[in-house]
Amino acid sequence: MTSTTNSHEAPSEQPWYSAYPAPRSENRTITAAAVLDLLKAGSPSEQRFVLVDVRRADFEGGTIQGSINLPAQSLYPTISSIYDLFKAAGAIATMSTRTTIHGDLNNSEAMRRSEPIVVDPSWAGRSLAIPADQDDATVRARYRPFLLPEAIASNDWVARLELSTATKMAAEDLARTGGDRLKVLVLYGSQRERSYSRLLAYEQARILFRLGCDVRVYDPTGLPIKDDVQHEHPKVQELRNLSKWSDGHLWVSPEQHGILTAVFKNQIDWIPLSTGSVRPTQGRTLAIAQVSGGSQSFNTVNALRILGRWMRMFVVPNQSSIPKAYTQFTDAVPADQDPSSEEGGSRLKPSDNRDRVVDCMEEFVKYTLIMRQHFDLFNDRFSERPRMDVTPVLPESRSAETNGAGQQGDNKGDDSSTLSGKKLVNGVDLASV
Repeated sequence: MTSTTNSHEAPSEQPWYSAYPAPRSENRTITAAAVLDLLKAGSPSEQRFVLVDVRRADFEGGTIQGSINLPAQSLYPTISSIYDLFKAAGAIATMSTRTTIHGDLNNSEAMRRSEPIVVDPSWAGRSLAIPADQDDATVRARYRPFLLPEAIASNDWVARLELSTATKMAAEDLARTGGDRLKVLVLYGSQRERSYSRLLAYEQARILFRLGCDVRVYDPTGLPIKDDVQHEHPKVQELRNLSKWSDGHLWVSPEQHGILTAVFKNQIDWIPLSTGSVRPTQGRTLAIAQVSGGSQSFNTVNALRILGRWMRMFVVPNQSSIPKAYTQFTDAVPADQDPSSEEGGSRLKPSDNRDRVVDCMEEFVKYTLIMRQHFDLFNDRFSERPRMDVTPVLPESRSAETNGAGQQGDNKGDDSSTLSGKKLVNGVDLASV
């Protein structure tokens, strides 16, 4: 007697891919090189499928085992390791611009046309850092704990970054302003002996310093808990003066109990909410980052973004979140066999997370260079200006056009360019929309 199969019995003999629509083909291997060639060339409309096994997303040995045809654009969201291949081949921009699809991912049809920035290689290795003999000795000793011995700083991973465009922009700004460097205040949110938010802040400060910024790191040790009494406390006055001095801020906080730490928030609370109708931080740029002891989270950077907006700061779009921070930095005294030992201890290891940190600092400098030129303009608001009586004034040319508009409309009648004709508006035929 034949029994009826149910969900608790042996699985169906149907292969796992049977639920997917044809076309399907036999099992075979696609090399990583072949995948890269496909992505570089784009996905032509008549060949939008590639064989891939979505069960494994396996790049072990440089191959993808597969037995089903899926849309080519599915490679990007379904295989996390594809990013490494893209990066190695420099094919990210090529795919995003040459693949013509209308879905949610890699939709080139919805992109605004833009010209790629031409990198000037002559600026690739330049540094605009303040030389020791030109720096204020007191400031250097007190506010630049991130500085490394010259033997390390001249050839570490920060010195080898390609930051041509931002460096050139900063150099041109220095020439235009007579050497007035971008002034950046750095705040971090932990007082632990080995604070990963401090270590990350130091790495970011090194990038900013190389890009010509006057970087000053505030040490929160000794800052009293916020109250309405200790406004004259030296640490409070120091923090407020640094904030007033700055053109932009960099905030780095650990995530504790799913949010920023009390050490960090206490610093923000000591910065005055307003001076008259103007907030002391109004118009400044802000870059944000966080470190986590566990998996990657964005709770803290999201909270920092809200704080920055409330303080009327321009928070740059990019942000950095370092997961499992204890695995992301070299030891305080690295072993000789550590590839990064020549760069000193407590350095951020190579990773996509480190690349994102560089992106954020480069973006922050670009935004600040542009925004600082118009600081007063962005602080000018209708609601805060003295009231004045305004009499509307209509330009003569506009007035003449308005007076003749009705008659012109009557004269045109059923002209083909009117709404009653071909329905052309700004050169667009509405009838075809």
